[in-house]
Amino acid sequence: MRGTGQGLDFQFHQALRGEADHIAEKVGVSGLLQQLSEVYGLTPLGGAQPLTNGHILSSREIREHLNEGAIFKRGSWREENLRAVAYDLRMARDLMVVPDRPTFKKGRFYPKGEERRKEVILDPGDVAFISTAERLCLPWNVSGHLGTKFSLAAKGIITLTGSFVDPGYGLALDESNRWSALDDQRLHFLFANVGAGPVVLRPGEETIACIQLISTEEQLDKKETQSGGFLQIVEYFPDPQRSVEAGLVFFKNMADIRDEALAIGKAMQEVERNLSSFSQRLQTVESGSNQIVMFGVYLMCVTFIGVLFTFLLQIASVDKSIDNIKRLHELVLSHGLGIVAVVIGVLGISKIVFDLLRVAGRLFRSVAGSRR
Repeated sequence: MRGTGQGLDFQFHQALRGEADHIAEKVGVSGLLQQLSEVYGLTPLGGAQPLTNGHILSSREIREHLNEGAIFKRGSWREENLRAVAYDLRMARDLMVVPDRPTFKKGRFYPKGEERRKEVILDPGDVAFISTAERLCLPWNVSGHLGTKFSLAAKGIITLTGSFVDPGYGLALDESNRWSALDDQRLHFLFANVGAGPVVLRPGEETIACIQLISTEEQLDKKETQSGGFLQIVEYFPDPQRSVEAGLVFFKNMADIRDEALAIGKAMQEVERNLSSFSQRLQTVESGSNQIVMFGVYLMCVTFIGVLFTFLLQIASVDKSIDNIKRLHELVLSHGLGIVAVVIGVLGISKIVFDLLRVAGRLFRSVAGSRR
C-alpha cells in the first residue's frame, strides 16, 4: 500500500521464499494522525503546528494581537497587566456611577470624558457601577471569559457582570461595509460591598477583573454586539423616576436602610444620655429632699421647744405665777395628748413624704435601666 502523505513513514521488510529480498513499502500515516489529533486534541509528531481553535491564548499570543491593534485599542492597555494566560482589567476614571457622600449619597454619574481622580469609597451596603479602562475590539476568532478578583472578594465585594465576551465585541461595520473597531467599547461591572467595613477603589489603577482569551472558529454570520445592561443603566439611572428600572434599586434601598438604622442608633444613644442625666438629677433631688425633710423635722422640734420655753418665761415673769402655773398645769392636762399627737403627726407626715420620694427615685431608675 502506498501513501501520498509526507511525515512519518514505515518500511516493511519481508523475506520471500527464503531469499534476502527486501521489499520496501511506504505507508503514509500522517493523514491518519492528523484525523486523530482533530478528534482527541493531540499534537501530531514531526513538527506539526498545534490546533488553533479552542485553546487559551498565552501572553505571547495576546501581545501579538495587541501589537496589531486587536483585542484592546492601542493606548488603552498596559504591558504590566499581562499574565501568563490572561489579562488584568483596570477600573476607568469615567463612565461610572459611584457613591459620593454627602452630596451624592445614592450615586454620582460620571459620563464619558468626565474623569474622577479621587478614590471611591464603598461603605457596607453601597453599590458602584464601573467600567474598564481598556477599550475592547475582539477579533472574530477570539472570545473572552471573565473572572473576578479574590483580592476584592476578600474585602466583601460581590462582582455582578456577565461572564462571557462574544467574538467581535467592539467591532462595527463602517461606511465601506468593513468591520472596524468602535471608538469606545468597554466592559461594565456592578460592585456591591457586603463586607463589614469600607472598601477603597482607585480609578485608573484598581484591577477589577481578569479576562482569559480563547481562540474560536470565525463565524460567517457576523453581527454587532452591544452591552444592553450598560445602555439601560446610562439611560435610566440619572432619572430619579426611572432609576428603579436600572437594576440598582435593591442596593439603593439597602443604603437607605443602613442610613436610617444609623440615624435611629444615634437617636437611641441620645435618649440613653438623656435618661442617664435625668437619673443623676433624680438621685441629686432625692438626696437633697432627704436633707430638707430632716431639716424640717428638726426645725419644727426646735420651734416647738422654743415656743414652750418662751411660754414658761412669760409665766415666770408675771406676779401671779402660782395662778399661771395652775393654768399651765390644767392646759397640759387638758391638751397634752393633743400636743403630743400634733408632734407625732408632723413626724409621721415627714416620714411618708420621705418614703414617697425614695419610691419615686427607684421607679425612675428602673425605667431608665429597662430602656437601655
